[in-house]
Amino acid sequence: MGKKMLAWVLVLMLVLGGAMAEEVVFKEIGPDKITDEPITLKVFASVKTNIEDMATNQQTIWYEEKTGVHIEWIIPAAEDFETKLNLSFASGDYPDMYWGVNLSTAQTRMYADQGILIPLNDYLEEYAPDYAQVLKDYPDVAQAVTDPDGNVYSFARTDAGLHMRSWNKMFVYEPWLTQLGMEMPSTTEEFKDFLIAVRDNDMNGNGDATDEIPLMGSTANSMVEYLMGAFEVVSGTQKLNVKDGTVYASYMTDAYREGLRYIKGLYDEGLIARDSFVQDGTQLKAMVSRADEMLVACAPGMYELAIADLNGLPTALTDFTAIPPLAGPDGTQLVAFAPMNVSGNAYITSACEHPEVAVAWNNYWYTEEGMRVNLVGFEGASYELSDDPSVLGGTPSWNFTQVVESMQNLWWYGSGPRLQTMDVRYTKTGKETDLEYQLYVESMKYLDYFPEEYLPAMSSIWFTSEQANELSMLESTISDYVNEMTTKFITGDRNVETEWDSYLNELKAMQVERVIEIYQQIYDATL
Repeated sequence: MGKKMLAWVLVLMLVLGGAMAEEVVFKEIGPDKITDEPITLKVFASVKTNIEDMATNQQTIWYEEKTGVHIEWIIPAAEDFETKLNLSFASGDYPDMYWGVNLSTAQTRMYADQGILIPLNDYLEEYAPDYAQVLKDYPDVAQAVTDPDGNVYSFARTDAGLHMRSWNKMFVYEPWLTQLGMEMPSTTEEFKDFLIAVRDNDMNGNGDATDEIPLMGSTANSMVEYLMGAFEVVSGTQKLNVKDGTVYASYMTDAYREGLRYIKGLYDEGLIARDSFVQDGTQLKAMVSRADEMLVACAPGMYELAIADLNGLPTALTDFTAIPPLAGPDGTQLVAFAPMNVSGNAYITSACEHPEVAVAWNNYWYTEEGMRVNLVGFEGASYELSDDPSVLGGTPSWNFTQVVESMQNLWWYGSGPRLQTMDVRYTKTGKETDLEYQLYVESMKYLDYFPEEYLPAMSSIWFTSEQANELSMLESTISDYVNEMTTKFITGDRNVETEWDSYLNELKAMQVERVIEIYQQIYDATL
């Protein structure tokens, strides 16, 4: 497969205001023919919601012409997907392939043990050489999709976006910093000073000095993880850390308690909106994105679109900017690190009469050209080559002609299994007003503050059945209790000074030490 930028020719007619293609003709790109005989694969799939119809999508038609493989798509509605997926596995009437589906490693092993999912090992070298090479070149990818018994049951999906490495960011409405004549906060005390200044001034100029909200979060975008980084790094839903090779629970440390004291101090000063601990992400967005006036100075989130609806926002995307990790009283300045986002994403079943065809059909997305098609689509249809520098600074770059997330029927918009490298992702045009550029620039502020040791990504951990069963009984109860008590310590419903020991004792009664022991086993096995 050629790996240089090839000349692509197409004929495209766009409906004014939309993105419907009447006819598209692509030349000189695409995989080799897979089969000369017409073959249909029945595929149970999850795809991006901004695709109008996978059956008539231009990429689908193009790929069928290139490969000779027709796909009969089964695509449940998003709200019914998990139910329909479970029913499909329970029915005994399986599709040829589950595609765009993220099964956990425990689910993968269970369905493989039941004979539903087949191992791909014997097919890869001959029918998917590019994917086989990926597994050799990227150890993280190989670990995520390879059962400890040596079997590979899935095609992987990766995301190289730097914003995925750090979920715990804090965004500030920068014009208010300028208005107050203040610099970007770098310590917990400077951050508190800014919040107080917002509270005490009529920042939006509406004559009401009491309607500004210094800091607001939600149940989907918790501020605790970001603020706690000045005291104790809090990683992932498990909130488990590693230091000197030893796994421990962040939420049981003296540093975590000290962080709770700081956050409670902000709450007691009226600097944190009371709704932060009960409202969902949609409600947070509605407050940040009010079309009539700005109210919220700071909000936590993985990226800007987690806190603001750009369609309703009365200001530019660049007005919200990420605050780098804050330094705490003793100089601690950390942010949780999320390992490379890798998961199984396509699986072939025992019902498939032509597994070699299904394997070959997936291989293209692991070539450099396939990566590009998956991410940005087709030149002239969804993007144009530009002399403007890319996010990484090189040229030419890929400038989207499609509005991000708009309904379209041109390409799959990154659906399904794929290898996405930084070199591919960040060849997009790097304009300051573009979301991709903002994601990259804001995320770069966090790279120097990751902990040196951390657990593997949950999606790549292959628990034994015994470990999985134990954790399923213990983790949810512990997580719910920690979240509940964290909120109560901050709001004063429970006293962090007098009730801390009882909190720790309750966690021990919930067998938190056994949970830590299991993750220690997992960590030791990855060394």
